[in-house]
Amino acid sequence: MRALARVGDEGISDAPPDRSRSPNVTVQQQAIQGLGTLQDERALPRLEDIARTGSQQVRSSAVYAIGAIGGDAGNESLITLVEIGSLDVGAAAANAFQDLNDEGVIDVLMWAVENRGTQVADASRNRMFNGPWAEGTVPPELFELAHDAIERRGSNGWSGQAYAFLLQHGGEDDQEFILDILENGSAQQKSDALYALQTSPNLLPSSMLLKLVEDGDANVRRAAVYALQQRGEEISEELEDVLLRRFENGSGGAGWDDTEQALAQLGTSRARRALMDRVESGTDNESRRALSAIVYSGDAEQLDDLLDILEDSDDPAMRRRIYDNVLYSNAPNLDRFVEHALEEEDSYLAANAVSALGRMGTPESRDQLSELLDAEDGQVRSAAISAIAQQGGRDAEKVLLDALDDPDTQYSALSGLQTLGTKGARDALVDIARDGDDPSLRTQALNS
Repeated sequence: MRALARVGDEGISDAPPDRSRSPNVTVQQQAIQGLGTLQDERALPRLEDIARTGSQQVRSSAVYAIGAIGGDAGNESLITLVEIGSLDVGAAAANAFQDLNDEGVIDVLMWAVENRGTQVADASRNRMFNGPWAEGTVPPELFELAHDAIERRGSNGWSGQAYAFLLQHGGEDDQEFILDILENGSAQQKSDALYALQTSPNLLPSSMLLKLVEDGDANVRRAAVYALQQRGEEISEELEDVLLRRFENGSGGAGWDDTEQALAQLGTSRARRALMDRVESGTDNESRRALSAIVYSGDAEQLDDLLDILEDSDDPAMRRRIYDNVLYSNAPNLDRFVEHALEEEDSYLAANAVSALGRMGTPESRDQLSELLDAEDGQVRSAAISAIAQQGGRDAEKVLLDALDDPDTQYSALSGLQTLGTKGARDALVDIARDGDDPSLRTQALNS
């Protein structure tokens, strides 16, 4: 059906409608898409009926097929569905109009903004904001709608489309309106505006963005930093000064999304030195935030500095903090941290390193996991079993079944068999659940 529809074979124009009521959802969707590809207006009544009364899996497909057919008749169907369709159908219909300049389209979308539920209203509003609009063709009421969407911004939606629309099509008054929002608006309005301004970063002076980097809301700070970073090297030194001042005054945030992360992304020598000083000399909380930012940035050079600390520091709390952050990440030099952790006389760290090997998924890591199955430490052996289950492979099932005989690894082996999900794994779990001697193992097998 799909192939015949793509080549436009008119001889099958009656076949897809027959299949569009198939009990098989996949066949039904292909038939509906085929009707849209054929672009035959005779299919519109059937498609509109499916959009109104069909199952949830196919209603939107029918709407988009109507939009693909288009024309006056297709628009009439979409207008009807915006007015009286279910919420998901009405929202899909609002997005399916090909040309907003066609008769009645703007009228029904404007009506839906005021008279339909949030899902349809948001879809209608954003469809109008996204256009495309040729110069001089934007209906004047859309500018008022964009201002209203920004001023009424609540917690259940994002008004970024309205900002982008005003930036693209508005005049000086609209730009002044946005600048006033950035000066006096709520934290949410400021954040929305800054992210929308990424498409027109030169509208705002750098001085205003630098001021917003010190805003009281973390989302606003993060958006301002991002907007400044898009401007290139000419403002990096000023941004660094603002961030370091926040950092030194104890105004860092609670994790990846604030001052520490912004400094790590800068990657300058001053920023790197400030973060490393905080790692080594800050409180436990401060040190962990700085470490989290360094690891999240993925900067191999900064991560190498952490390796230097591991080699030089005898502070067990410091070493634990570094491992806690890096071993759960996808750091580019993770393998070197794993090697260090495996050399530590700490079962907890070694087990975490083994788990990291499982996530790496390289042939080298698989070979290393196989060797660790013979480790003296039962916690390390158990972690190796879990990592092998995570990686899978042809021999994983046998390794896990063998591990059932080791008291230190049998619980990990049961969970691993669940992860593996092979027929042999299922059979082994059933056997243990039915005939096992240890009640706790039988319970674990049933859960698995």
